[in-house]
Amino acid sequence: MSLIIENLYLSPVTVAKDEKFFRTNQVTHVLIAAKGLKQYQKGVKYHQLDLVDNPGANIAKYFIETIKFIDEALSMGHRVLVHCVGGVSRSSSVVIAYIMFKLALTFEKAFDLVKERHERTNPNPGFASQLKLFEVCVLEYHKQMKSEEKEEINLKLLEALIIENIKRITKKEKE
Repeated sequence: MSLIIENLYLSPVTVAKDEKFFRTNQVTHVLIAAKGLKQYQKGVKYHQLDLVDNPGANIAKYFIETIKFIDEALSMGHRVLVHCVGGVSRSSSVVIAYIMFKLALTFEKAFDLVKERHERTNPNPGFASQLKLFEVCVLEYHKQMKSEEKEEINLKLLEALIIENIKRITKKEKE
């Protein structure tokens, strides 16, 4: 189990089974970045993704909902655990996306920050590619938000930027 930023933990599924960890750390929210894993703790708010660890899987489609789940919990002072089976690829990718968004970091800088705190971090090549594409959206999002001098999160703007970027990439691939 690794503390990535204040109140945000990243781990393999073994920690999700550890009742003592939840009591000691007062974790109230769990994001399961994996298909088919159990929800072990009672009295905890869960959000689970239907996601396999395969380079061809579309993890980017979950970025908005995972950012929203994590950010809402953290902004209310709650503690969040993000896990998959091994705490290596899926959960690390979700946490990297959140860190990129929240701290306005490039993929490389967010990866380094998460890896420094959670050595097992290793997004599969497909997830890493999607995170690099997400970087373009995140940096544009922060540029637009700064120009509008807005403080609160605008997930609709981020979603529009993601859709725009996907269309641009799809158009280039057809050419």
